[in-house]
Amino acid sequence: GVQRPNSKFNLKAAPPKIKNDAFNIGRQQERGDTRKVFIVLGPYKDVREGLLKRGWCENTTRASELFDLKWCLYDVDAKYNSLKKHQVVNHFENNSEITSKGLLCRSVRNAMWQADTDELTLLPRTFDVHDEGEWRAF
Repeated sequence: GVQRPNSKFNLKAAPPKIKNDAFNIGRQQERGDTRKVFIVLGPYKDVREGLLKRGWCENTTRASELFDLKWCLYDVDAKYNSLKKHQVVNHFENNSEITSKGLLCRSVRNAMWQADTDELTLLPRTFDVHDEGEWRAF
């Protein structure tokens, strides 16, 4: 008979993908695989695709410590205290004062007493909408 497209015995179906979880990657490394390993947490499709195109191996075990690069949305996911020397994350520890626009502006505003200028010469007008006074000014 003719194979139906939705048949569970469809011989033209793509072969199953090899599962790249921490266990399988560890086994591959024991066999001499030297590819760099990454974990992506969050909506970073372009980062994931770029690393795969460059020959990196994705570890799909989100909580694994088996990686060379971890790309994450939230600073807390970086787990700085457990990083090994060769591991890199896309965050810097304790840097929210300069990486958040609102906190950066607050820091610049608070430092103006040391400089002979005002914040608008350094940054465009910015409002921290979590601050009630700035929300009203906005």
